[in-house]
Amino acid sequence: MIRITQHTQTNRQTILQIEGDLVGPAVAILAREGWLRLRAGSVLVLDLSGLQIIDEAGVALLQDWAEPVLRLQGASRSIQLLLEGHGLAVEEGGKPPY
Repeated sequence: MIRITQHTQTNRQTILQIEGDLVGPAVAILAREGWLRLRAGSVLVLDLSGLQIIDEAGVALLQDWAEPVLRLQGASRSIQLLLEGHGLAVEEGGKPPY
């Protein structure tokens, strides 16, 4: 199960907080929500502090959105290491301000 909460949206960026498991059907849900924001021209900032599990499809989705249109923040150490192992940069320094 996944929960996606939009905290901030400006004409330059959108912050989405991701909670739960990014696996199976949840990947399609995030894909739909993310692409809506990306098509509007926003940089997508994902707060991953509530992310528990991510599968290969979830990692592939994040790779599709990689820099410069995606920023990842707040991941647990295990999620951070997994994502970095797949070439995704995870910003340190806590959760985005909202």
